[in-house]
Amino acid sequence: QLLPATGYVPLTENFWLGLQHLALPVLTVSIILVAHVSRMVRSEMVDALHTDYVRAARLKGLPERLVLRRHALRNALLPTITIVALDVGFVLGGIIVVEEIFAFPGIGRELIVAIQARDLPAIQAGALIMAATYAISNFVADLAYAALDKRMAGSTVADPSSSPWRPAASGLLIDGGVGRQVPLPRPVTSGTSVPRTVR
Repeated sequence: QLLPATGYVPLTENFWLGLQHLALPVLTVSIILVAHVSRMVRSEMVDALHTDYVRAARLKGLPERLVLRRHALRNALLPTITIVALDVGFVLGGIIVVEEIFAFPGIGRELIVAIQARDLPAIQAGALIMAATYAISNFVADLAYAALDKRMAGSTVADPSSSPWRPAASGLLIDGGVGRQVPLPRPVTSGTSVPRTVR
C-alpha cells in the first residue's frame, strides 16, 4: 500500500514508511491552506507590481529578479504573514479531526481521549499547548513583519529632531531637504486688522 490510511511509524524506525503514513494526514490539513496562501501571494504580487516603487526600481535599471525579490515580493508577503498566522488556528482545530480519522497519535487525539475519559488535567494541558502555539505563531508573525519592513522595527513615536524643518535665528524655517528658507506665519493678535480681499 503506497499511502496507508491509518497507523503511525516513527521516522527513526523506518524513514520511508513513516513518510508514507504522514502523507495523507499532512495533505488533508495543508492542501486548503496552500491554496489559500498561494492565491493571497499571487493577488498581492499583482498589486505590488503595479506600484510606483516597482516602476522606479525598473527605471533605475535593476534586474527583474532583484525587483521581484527585493521590492515586490517583500511587500507582498506582509499581508500573507497575517493570513498564515491566523491559519494556525485552523490547523490546530483541523488536527483534532484528522488525527482521529487517520488514527494518528498526537495532541488532538489525546485531547479527544481526555475529554471522553473526563481527564481534566489532560484537557487543560492540551488546551494550554494549543493556545500557546497560537500565541507564539502570532509573535513570530510580528518578528517576520519587522524583518521584512524595517519601518516597523523601530519606535512608532515620531522624533521631532528627525524633522527636515528646523527653526532659524532670523525667524525663518529652514527646509533641511532643499536648504531653502520659508518665512514663519505671523500670529494675528487682538486689535490687529486683517486685510480683506476686495473683489
